[in-house]
Parts: sequence; C-alpha cells; structure tokens
Amino acid sequence: MIVILLLVFAGKAYSQSVLENRVNITLQNQTLDLFLNDYEKTHSVKFFFRDEWINQLQVGQDKNGQTLRELLMDLLGKTDISFAVLQNYSVIFIKDPAKIIEREQLLQDAYAKKRIVKKLTFGDPVKLRPGLQTTLRGRIVDLKNEDPILGATVVLDNGSSAG
Repeated sequence: MIVILLLVFAGKAYSQSVLENRVNITLQNQTLDLFLNDYEKTHSVKFFFRDEWINQLQVGQDKNGQTLRELLMDLLGKTDISFAVLQNYSVIFIKDPAKIIEREQLLQDAYAKKRIVKKLTFGDPVKLRPGLQTTLRGRIVDLKNEDPILGATVVLDNGSSAG
C-alpha cells in the first residue's frame, strides 16, 4: 500500500516537470500557436489547442528564459483559456465555458426585457490581441435624452464583462 502511494506521488511530481523547461525565444513577436508547433519539434511534449483560441497571442523575446509554465501563465492570464498537463507529455488548452454561458445569459435577459443590444467595435480590430490589456472609458447613455443608463453592462467578445 505504501509503495503504491509513493508511485502516485512520484508520477504526479514528474508530470509537472514538462512545464519547468526554460524557453528559448528566437523570433520576435511570433504567435503562440507557431511557437508551440516549433517547441514540439525540439522537446518531448505535444500541445492540443484550437488555433483560433491562441493564434493572436504574441510571444516576444521578453519571455526568453522563462519556464514554459511562466510563459503560458503570462500569455493566458487575462483570457478565459487555461491548460492542463497529462502524463508529462501532453499540454491541453481548455476554454472556460462559464464565461460564455454568462455572456449568453446576459444577452438573453436583455432580449427578454426588450433592451436594445448593439455590437460595437472600438479601435482597429486587427490590432486587438487576446491578453492585451486595454482600457475602455465612457458613459452609456440613452440616445434620446443622453441620460446615463443605470446598471448597464458592457460585455466584451472574450466573455468578460463590466457593469
């Protein structure tokens, strides 16, 4: 019984080591999907992700020397994407469905209350990148009389919201 427990703990500690490898960034501002594809060629690891989730995240040379875990945490920290390691070989990217469900519920509630919902784009969509911190300031007002709308919520395409 004790031997089995030791093997389980040893396997668990070993499964984390794939994320502790230091990364060597050779290209400036390479997209995360391309970086991971290149990383697989030189390391014993396989990444599983949807391209559209991460192909706008940029890996810059400022990440050089970080562990793979640090790099992924930095890039994914402000997104709804996380990752898990299986068998010290596979890194699987996971999107949090709770944020998508919350966004859909907000939209359904607005439609049920016959609220006006408009999709607006601020700035240049080409320059927007997931994980890039942006500040949006302003007031939400009634178009007719320009009175502030109390309790208004702004929902972003990434599923996050501010009220």
